[in-house]
Amino acid sequence: MSVTASNYVKLSACCGYFNTPNATGVVCTSTSVYIIDSGVTPQDGEDIVSAVTELFPGKKIAAVINTHSHNDHSGGNAAIVRLTGAQVWCSREAECILRLPELVGYLYSGGKPLLEIQEHGRVKSEPCKADKFLKETSITCEEVTFTFVPLEGHFFGHYGIIADDGEKKVYYLGDGFFGKDMLKKAWLPFIYDADAFRKSVQKIEYTDCDFYVAAHGGIYTRETVHAAAELNIIVTLEAELKILKLLKEAPMTHEQLLKKILDFAGMKPQLIQYLLIGTTIQSYLSCLHDRGLIKYKLEDNQMLWFNENTSDSDFINSAINTSE
Repeated sequence: MSVTASNYVKLSACCGYFNTPNATGVVCTSTSVYIIDSGVTPQDGEDIVSAVTELFPGKKIAAVINTHSHNDHSGGNAAIVRLTGAQVWCSREAECILRLPELVGYLYSGGKPLLEIQEHGRVKSEPCKADKFLKETSITCEEVTFTFVPLEGHFFGHYGIIADDGEKKVYYLGDGFFGKDMLKKAWLPFIYDADAFRKSVQKIEYTDCDFYVAAHGGIYTRETVHAAAELNIIVTLEAELKILKLLKEAPMTHEQLLKKILDFAGMKPQLIQYLLIGTTIQSYLSCLHDRGLIKYKLEDNQMLWFNENTSDSDFINSAINTSE
């Protein structure tokens, strides 16, 4: 679904979003428009510019604010900058990927990526630079105050953006947590640090706003955000518990464990999804190891992961301690 003026949803006097699979945020002040995440492709960027021109004639796009640097959130940056002269705001960590988007392919592959990975739409993106680096602070742009909130766990340098226009407070989450519909389809969303992700979800859950816009999975209110947040936490704990149970049955390599998890979930992913899930499983292994719940050994030139004696109660106590 492409961005058009007709799928713009107004939430308050100044805040809204485009109701597309990536939920691009829009904040309009007296003279300017701020875009929160820019879609996947240059065409998305062009569509955003066309829709904004139609919706807010006479107002320029002042900045694209990226929650993080995955290209389904930043792929339209360069096109918007080229067409409007807008600035790009993001974290310092995010700019590393925006300048060198090919790094993502190396991250997922653990080395030089296959050509088909380098050319894949989830990896390939037009480079751009940042004009302003986000930090944990608030700034006022005319009648709107933006607050930038670090939300680690999904990807490096991830920020949530709260826009307060005096009428409503709208929290643009990026991938700070995932919508319920997405979690039904993708039991293992990409996460690089499960412990940090859960803390970010709790931070979101207990930040009082009128609306919470999840990039993948809809919009929530202060009445409905708690259930969605808890579901995100439950999904990560379920994944960790399944890993612990499998590693108690027998030591496994990363790839052996990955196959067990995919078979359990009934998934048959294509290459890029296989790599994304594999990276997520490696992240879970690192988190569980660093909490003292699993161990590894090098045996017969294999790195084998195993659960020696961690019980369900040990796991629950560990999860509680890391969430505090």
